[in-house]
Amino acid sequence: MLRRLALVAAPALLTIVAPVQLHGACAADQVQIAVVVDFGTGRSVSAACVGAGTRDSGAAVLAARASQLGTAPPRTNASGLVCAIDGYPSEGCGEQTGGHYAYWSYWHGDASDWTYSNVGPAGSRAQPGTVEGWRFQPAGAGNPSDPPPRGSPDAATTCRPAAPPATSVPTVRPASRPAARTGGTGGASTTAIPTSAAGGPTSTDVAPGTTAAAGSSTETAVAAGPLANGAPTPVAARRGTGGHGSSPWGLVGGVGLVGAVGGAGALVARRRARPSP
Repeated sequence: MLRRLALVAAPALLTIVAPVQLHGACAADQVQIAVVVDFGTGRSVSAACVGAGTRDSGAAVLAARASQLGTAPPRTNASGLVCAIDGYPSEGCGEQTGGHYAYWSYWHGDASDWTYSNVGPAGSRAQPGTVEGWRFQPAGAGNPSDPPPRGSPDAATTCRPAAPPATSVPTVRPASRPAARTGGTGGASTTAIPTSAAGGPTSTDVAPGTTAAAGSSTETAVAAGPLANGAPTPVAARRGTGGHGSSPWGLVGGVGLVGAVGGAGALVARRRARPSP
């Protein structure tokens, strides 16, 4: 029976602690191994994520845990039996009292349950995803009927994936709108209609943007605007001073012609008004 107990060992006195993430940047040939150590009924449970080599034994992983936590290294006897973890118990190694043994039982967790190991830690190779479990049995039977560790058998509970490094999100500034231009070229513009001294609009010789040909006569009508008394402003007409302009005598002749036509009309009206003889 003592030979079977050489696979296990004795406990240490600690407070119950949360899983400890001991892994940092691991070498290419290293893996993360979850290790749960239960110091027995009424005592503490320790869970740690330990960086270990891909071919390390259970005994090597247990020693790596103590080194990373800064606790006492595992104590073993000549046959390889684990007598103490983290210095607990301080003495003795697999002591038998009647039909019971005070020893460290060795277990493996597979995410759903614990399995009692019949192979000592020196002959067992640690596997990623499998939990290395230990529980001190003050009066154990030395077989799978002994209670398993109280920690989680799920490696993901102890060895949580490392959070990805935070990345900064670039700030996108909205493009600034160009200020509206109030002057210069290229934009629409308004042209004020020149006014006369009396405040009304005046005639314009040439419309904006056009040029009168030399020697030609142009005429532009300007929209009428209201006068002070509400009557529409008469449209003014101006003639150019080109060389082919009409003489004032044409205007006088036209007026005379209108007068003659008017007189003839009046004469006809009088004759019709006379009574027949």
